[in-house]
Amino acid sequence: MNLQQMILLALLGATGTRVHADWKVQFTGEAAQMFGSAPRGSFSTRGQCEAARQGLTPFEIRRSSCVGFDAPRGGGTTYRPRSTGGGSRGYAASIMGGLMQSFMQGFQQGLQAPARDPAAERRAAEERRRAEEAHRQREFQAWQARVKADLARQETQFRDLRRQEVVQEARMLGDLLAQRLDSQKPRVNPQADRLLQSACWSRKAAQAAAQGDASGAEVARTNAARALEGTAPPCADEGLPAVPMPGAPSPAGGLEMELGRLVQEETARVEVQIQELVTRRVKSQETLVQRREAVEAREQAKAASQDPAAQAEADRLLAEAKKALEEALTENLKASEDLNAAQDTLQALRAVGTLAPGPTPKAEMK
Repeated sequence: MNLQQMILLALLGATGTRVHADWKVQFTGEAAQMFGSAPRGSFSTRGQCEAARQGLTPFEIRRSSCVGFDAPRGGGTTYRPRSTGGGSRGYAASIMGGLMQSFMQGFQQGLQAPARDPAAERRAAEERRRAEEAHRQREFQAWQARVKADLARQETQFRDLRRQEVVQEARMLGDLLAQRLDSQKPRVNPQADRLLQSACWSRKAAQAAAQGDASGAEVARTNAARALEGTAPPCADEGLPAVPMPGAPSPAGGLEMELGRLVQEETARVEVQIQELVTRRVKSQETLVQRREAVEAREQAKAASQDPAAQAEADRLLAEAKKALEEALTENLKASEDLNAAQDTLQALRAVGTLAPGPTPKAEMK
């Protein structure tokens, strides 16, 4: 006979009473003050008790509950104090029997439960920690991939936009040059042109009169008079020269020389700007690498921390490191965008510079 059997026999031998399920409805609060707190009714299952309680008024349902116990499994005997009377004492004895039954069931389960294996528990905890760490690493790598994809997409969009801006700037520059070059063309003197038109019609009138065309000669003489007022139709005569409008003398190639000087100055300025932007982007990339390493270190520190307070501090430091990494990513992207814009500007200036000659150095004094 083992220890469990000895304890069971000792407890069962004290009374030898068979216990059946017993559930009752007990009022609480205001309902207990009105109807009494002693449990009432007798049901073999808790479900039957609850069904009976649901048949009460809403006031009684909110202020009542089912109390009691179920019969022991297997129909065995267990401890239940005897009571010759009913009422609250007999019910208290039933409650004590149910409590003793629960105690014995727990005791039996404890004796039957396998022994703890600390080493296995540690291995299981280590496996859970590794799985959580691997999950965090996968989430961090996925976050890095999303950030890289966003940067690549933004850089591509910026390059396309910048190309469109360069094309637009080149068209505007071409239009400006065309206007300036067109302004250098010789203009026709309006007064001289009217005299030439009148002379042209007079010549046609003479030719028509010589050929005996009286009506044609009359029309030509009328147009010759109207040409002096600028209302005659144009007279086409290849023999008449065009009289240019006199203008202010300008040095040959003055506009081209001015444009070349401007292009050289802008090119020098943009080249200096590009050097500064290259240095800025190199520094931003170094900062980006350092802050990525800091985030990884914070991730490892968080995984290694076991204490709740240490976990909270690790979370705070990790959030700060991720925020700093976001700022570094933004600065690196801005530096790359500024550098690409400056390089596109330099390319456009060099393209214009091939069309505009630079200023000619002055001859040295002898």
